[in-house]
Amino acid sequence: MLTGGYPCQPFSLAGRRRGENDPRHLWPQIRRIIGELDPEWCFFENVEGHMSLGADTVFRELRELGFTVKAGLFSALETGASQIRRRLFIVAHADKVSILHADRIGAGELPIQDEGRCVSGRFTIWDRQGRAALDADLAADESVWSSADEAFQLPLFPPAPSQFEHWAPILDVRPDLQPELFGLDYGLANRMDRSDAAGNGVVSLAAAYAWRTLKDAHVSNASLIIK
Repeated sequence: MLTGGYPCQPFSLAGRRRGENDPRHLWPQIRRIIGELDPEWCFFENVEGHMSLGADTVFRELRELGFTVKAGLFSALETGASQIRRRLFIVAHADKVSILHADRIGAGELPIQDEGRCVSGRFTIWDRQGRAALDADLAADESVWSSADEAFQLPLFPPAPSQFEHWAPILDVRPDLQPELFGLDYGLANRMDRSDAAGNGVVSLAAAYAWRTLKDAHVSNASLIIK
């Protein structure tokens, strides 16, 4: 797999949208790398503005390189975050590789079933039935487990700063957690450097949701073709 988020500045609605005339336009280099590495899967991310500037070129050139392309706009909001953060995700699969073969592991030999895992050459792949064995290999670090106080669990994403009714029960138990939104009288902005560093970063669950959805679209399409 080749995955990445090539620079969004040439396409972003927040910029000048110079497209291929922007010196930060690196899609041609991504295309070159695809040709050199010849991956089975490509997984890319970019801003929503890419849809109206440059994405048609990316889709066309991926098809010219021998890939079937699936793409869509996915937001962090869809996975429970308190912000929209909509992004374009692209999943391309090489046409020359069958997507429906279950035995495409290693050098092509059939995997050997052994206590809930598939062993084939250099790989050990755990299935869902083998999770107990997999869990036994985890470090015995209690910090990876949830709190013993099951009456209160922090939400996966914090509420929006203005959602006071959602913050109240959290702050009752964890007063050290507070929304990062303060008035002018608060003084110097707190952790501004970290906020700038985060920028328009992608919410990891949104990326995972996009990958699963678009990959399933590839599999469904291949099944329809065979039928």
